[in-house]
Amino acid sequence: MGRATPLPPALRSVPFLGGDLSYEELGQLFDRRGYRARVVGGEELGGAACHVLELVPRQAAGPYSRVRLWIEKERFLPRRAEFYQQEGRLWKILRASFPQRIAGRWVLRRLELENLLEQRRTSLEIVTLRFCPGFPDAFFTPQTLERGMLP
Repeated sequence: MGRATPLPPALRSVPFLGGDLSYEELGQLFDRRGYRARVVGGEELGGAACHVLELVPRQAAGPYSRVRLWIEKERFLPRRAEFYQQEGRLWKILRASFPQRIAGRWVLRRLELENLLEQRRTSLEIVTLRFCPGFPDAFFTPQTLERGMLP
């Protein structure tokens, strides 16, 4: 397998699989620790009532001055994110769609990122997904990943 190494901060803005989505943008849908968040309103999006949040980075060194995030009120799924440049201009729009309940969990099967400055779009679609319950946390340690086999 090789060596498991954490993704350093300098590489988080690198495109995921060569598209317009960076590792950082994917992570922002699930990890808010690097941001101060506040609810700024509510809107309907695709027929679903959503909370609208504004995320401001705790450290100003990142590529974004703020992120606006739409979260479904009923299922708490992220449905849209707008990423703003440090100068305040809207740079990218991430749209999440096709929610599906799989093994009791809600999953968004399609992500599309529109880069307004470069006039490009990148789509990520989950075609097949299977959850494997019962895997202990020990399966996901760097040592296990480096060995390439289960403990």
